[in-house]
Amino acid sequence: MTHPRKLLTCISFIILLAGCKGTESTISVTYEGLGKVYGKNIDCGTDCEETYKNSWWDAQTGQSFKTTVIAEAAPGYEFYGWQGYSRLPVKGSIERCGQNTECVVEIYSECNDPIEDIGKLCKTLTGKGISLHAVFVPEGSIALSRWHLGSENCRITTLGELNCWGLYIGSDNAPLMTTPTDVKLTSSIACAKDDSGLHCWGSEAALGDMPTLNDVSDFAVSYNYVCAIDQGTVKCWGSNIENITPIPELDNPVALWGDSANMCAEADAGIQCWGLHAQGQTETPDLINPNLVIASTKTTGDDHFTCALAEGEVKCWGNHGEFIGIHDKLVQPTSFDVSYNLYCATDAAGLKCWSGFSYVTPYIVNIPNELIDSKQIQLGATRYLCGIDDVGLECWDGSASSSVFRPGSMVESDDFYVGGSLLAREGACAIKGSELACWGDPDFWPAQDSPQRTLTLSSPNAVATNGTTICVGGESSLQCWSKSSDEQLSAEAPVDLQGVTEIEMNAYNACAIHEGNVTCWGRGNFGQLDVPALSNPSQITIGGYHVCALDDTGVVCWGEQIPR
Repeated sequence: MTHPRKLLTCISFIILLAGCKGTESTISVTYEGLGKVYGKNIDCGTDCEETYKNSWWDAQTGQSFKTTVIAEAAPGYEFYGWQGYSRLPVKGSIERCGQNTECVVEIYSECNDPIEDIGKLCKTLTGKGISLHAVFVPEGSIALSRWHLGSENCRITTLGELNCWGLYIGSDNAPLMTTPTDVKLTSSIACAKDDSGLHCWGSEAALGDMPTLNDVSDFAVSYNYVCAIDQGTVKCWGSNIENITPIPELDNPVALWGDSANMCAEADAGIQCWGLHAQGQTETPDLINPNLVIASTKTTGDDHFTCALAEGEVKCWGNHGEFIGIHDKLVQPTSFDVSYNLYCATDAAGLKCWSGFSYVTPYIVNIPNELIDSKQIQLGATRYLCGIDDVGLECWDGSASSSVFRPGSMVESDDFYVGGSLLAREGACAIKGSELACWGDPDFWPAQDSPQRTLTLSSPNAVATNGTTICVGGESSLQCWSKSSDEQLSAEAPVDLQGVTEIEMNAYNACAIHEGNVTCWGRGNFGQLDVPALSNPSQITIGGYHVCALDDTGVVCWGEQIPR
């Protein structure tokens, strides 16, 4: 018998569904300089505003509304970039648009008053609002420009003016300066140099106490601290200064540079780096017969490390404190992998996984019995796992508690790869003969973006994906494509590689082993593209800030520094 309350709820839901409406979101556009801004229902002469409607069902199921706004400069002007902010909290982002002339605006609806007993459906929904400001400047009027993630910006004009925008470093916060010559910034701090010295501003919590400086020759701004070369000595200050790795001894430093978390200096001894992400993960210890190496690319927090399987033990270097107590629980391990919240390994007892890295003693995760006999395993970004047993390939989406499944014709695949991210969701791709197939979360690789296709390259034998880009390598070439037309990893892929035997990929970088060589491409902002000499490499692994390869000499790692 149906409970009266549930019956009433269902009747109410039917009435609600019958009269459901979408949510409305307003996009307001303004600009400065000479040019125009246009998009769907947008054609700005000076400024304009348009209201868009997200369908009721998409809003209920957390799907965003997307539209593209385009900036086009007038003759004699150039598009400089977007300033943007949301009227209400927004999931997704406009701040990544930066200097891209095409800005994809993504707006989610806000749920009000969830309906009891009907999952996550809502009684009412509120649309979000976003404002965009396009900046056009005369051609050749910018002497120097600095950006941080497209949301914070400073520029020095040819007239010697300093202009900034952003939450902490905007023009209202920037000091008055006389003929500034350089400016550097992060999301919360900016520093600029002029004739009177170095000036810093931004978040008071991040700036800390600035020391007395007499003659600054170079400076750099990092996560929430600043470093400067003052009379031949590197001085650093900021709120996080006590947590970074110690500043190395530097004789005659001549240059400083950094990014959001690291700092590097060039001195008599060469390039030396320190910071949150320079944690010794490239300093390989002595290993006996290593046969598997994993670089931390998916772990939480600021811990960065490398682990290798050698002589029946897992050995790690770098900052791997969150795995204390796990290695000793393994008996004759044969494979392992790490994600944001899982550590999985196969040993004499089969497959086992741990989670809860924030605790001293991680807890063991209950995985389906079907997976225990897996001989090889790969983890996605969070809890997506695939392995190979005596029958073939099997996968498990632990985040959805779904059952183990075998991917149809790809059970006996030639190669498979588990990929994705916190944003791109998770799934896997596999190749068999000339066929490619991908599966997993619908946002990982939706049906309209060709999750299955016949490959045109000859003898494909390696595949990799990050949920946005797929690369497949074969005897004659490398083939890459993505869901985004301007995706860097597909646009810059060296398609002429021959004899590709392995591909590795994360959100920003990719590497391939081909004919006894390793080639890497992508962002490379920590030196990941500077591949050292290798002897017959057999495996490659990419971390968040470094790359490691297994070759005849053992484990070789590189990266962990910031190229200028």
